[in-house]
Amino acid sequence: MGFGGINAHVMLESAGIPWAELAPALGERALLASHQDSEVFVFGASDLDHLQGELVRVAEFAGQLSCGDLTDLAAHLSEHLPTVCPARAAVIAETADELAERLRAVAERLRQESLRAGEVVGGPRGDWWLSWRPKRTRLGFVFPGQGSQQLGMARILVERYSWARELAVRADQWLAEAGSAPITPVLFRPLDRASGPEQLQQWGEALAQTDVAQPAVCLASLLYAQFLARLGVTPAVVAGHSLGEL
Repeated sequence: MGFGGINAHVMLESAGIPWAELAPALGERALLASHQDSEVFVFGASDLDHLQGELVRVAEFAGQLSCGDLTDLAAHLSEHLPTVCPARAAVIAETADELAERLRAVAERLRQESLRAGEVVGGPRGDWWLSWRPKRTRLGFVFPGQGSQQLGMARILVERYSWARELAVRADQWLAEAGSAPITPVLFRPLDRASGPEQLQQWGEALAQTDVAQPAVCLASLLYAQFLARLGVTPAVVAGHSLGEL
């Protein structure tokens, strides 16, 4: 520790193993994978005027928030939505400045033009959405085919959730029973330890092989379908391109 311009050092000897009470609630693996790139900020109000006012209010302080504050704000807004909110807005942002900018853009959209009943409008890049008395719609899932594979796809789920790790292990077991090599070592490469672009290209080419790409795409699709199901998101219809038809 340093204080007052003078360094003071204190050496301590461990008294034994750490107390069980100090163990983290989440496993170390999940904690290391807990960061995500963006948050969804949801708003609801009884009418469009009140919705615009709420957007302006949050925009006034949003630019001053830290990364941790963004997560807390997203959770707070979700937990405190009105029971009935015919006027709705959702904003996706990665940084505090992005959030403030997009909140002002949505509020300005409302100021310039009102919405018709049942209307849903969104930003040009899909980073914000507005609706007024939206009609209940059905949701469909479209599953991808071969060619959509990417190194590390769905890895965040496997690192963060035990149920996803168990599904990945079962996938390797199913492949072994069919006489094929396990898929997870090829799919979940240590990308941060690659020697350079050449090795990344080699790993990508190995994943693109049909006997590897197809089970990899299927595993990623299953993982994300399970994740959405656990969030209560279920499709009314499903479709798929090529391999995704399975």
